[in-house]
Amino acid sequence: TGPPDLTHGAGSMVGSTLIYYQRVPTDGARRLDCAGNLVLCSRLLASGLLRPEARWPDKVLFSAEKSGAASRLMPHGGRLERLWWLRRGLRAMFGWGGGRIVGAKLLDFGKVAGEFFLWYNVRKENRKGSGRLLVDLHIHTCFSDGTMTPEEVVAKGGTLGFGVLAAADHNSWQGWERFSAACRAAGIRGIRGMEVDCLYDGRDIHLLAYGFSPLPRLLELAGESRRLLLKMSDDLVECLIPLWPEKELSVAQCQAWPFDPTAGGWQGIQYLLAKGVISSLPEGIALYEQHGCGYDRYPFPPVREVISAIHEAGGRAVLAHPCNWLDETRPEELLHHLDTLYQMGLDGIECHYPANSPQMTALCRDFCQRRGILITAGSDDHGAFGKNHHGVRYYMGAVKADEKDLVLGDLLI
Repeated sequence: TGPPDLTHGAGSMVGSTLIYYQRVPTDGARRLDCAGNLVLCSRLLASGLLRPEARWPDKVLFSAEKSGAASRLMPHGGRLERLWWLRRGLRAMFGWGGGRIVGAKLLDFGKVAGEFFLWYNVRKENRKGSGRLLVDLHIHTCFSDGTMTPEEVVAKGGTLGFGVLAAADHNSWQGWERFSAACRAAGIRGIRGMEVDCLYDGRDIHLLAYGFSPLPRLLELAGESRRLLLKMSDDLVECLIPLWPEKELSVAQCQAWPFDPTAGGWQGIQYLLAKGVISSLPEGIALYEQHGCGYDRYPFPPVREVISAIHEAGGRAVLAHPCNWLDETRPEELLHHLDTLYQMGLDGIECHYPANSPQMTALCRDFCQRRGILITAGSDDHGAFGKNHHGVRYYMGAVKADEKDLVLGDLLI
């Protein structure tokens, strides 16, 4: 989709003015005006007040005359963009063609050259990776087991130069409105996401649902997975009661325990930490498997059903962290499982992930390219909770994948 309908707001403009718009609804458009001279523009760019966004097709740099009349938009992208600048330069130097250029009066060549120099440096900065083009589609907020609020996630992503982000909380999309609003304010492309527990081949695996509408069937399946996760904690506490009689544990007390969404983890392990059974939240994770309350023992919704529900909701189903379920040292078996999931309707794989080995990434990328499905990237950042696991660090920036390295398809539409 193209940029929103933009017209100049009220206010005085002097000469040729460089206008910077972010892709937000017209009534909430944020604008940075600066006099069209190279020195001031360069200083603003260097200071960070003018962000290098020109590579995005929906971030617009254009010139406007001081009358404040509506302007047409400068075309973006490769050859067309370069031809636009050549045409402007020729007109400014020789008066070729006459008339108006992009809704503005003809500028003298010095100003055109100054604007071109600014544009060129913006493009160069983008190519170096500082143009907010990095992608992370797997981040957890305090709406599941992360420690960051949606606003903190977006602020962190903006600081690190990410241009496309998705909050993918466990079996929950409740943080979307706040996350989406923060992304719009920061000029970052936000994608609705959710990580859903489901059952495949007798194992609990995770699907990343992207770009879906919150329709009842998908939300019911996610709600059932969430209910089972809570039951796992109830069952664990039940198992621990006779082992820790001095702690006076009870399932009812665990269920009523006040959950701190910014502490990370979930209610069950926060309860065990408060009761002194464990000394840290990550320590509680291992207890589930040790006491027969592991994921694979619970009837999560079948993966085929979850994929179908995601599609019904207009979304895309992507396999999360394949390294958690599959073994790259047995490529034939790995490809068999991927093909089985593909036949069920799988839309893509999280090929770029902190714990994926180079071989796993290569195998998954090759599979996706041959099948024509999505190639995504995610850090699985939980904030201060679970930053290190089995020697792997999970944080935003652990995977530096540019959109040119990925295949995101209609997720960006």
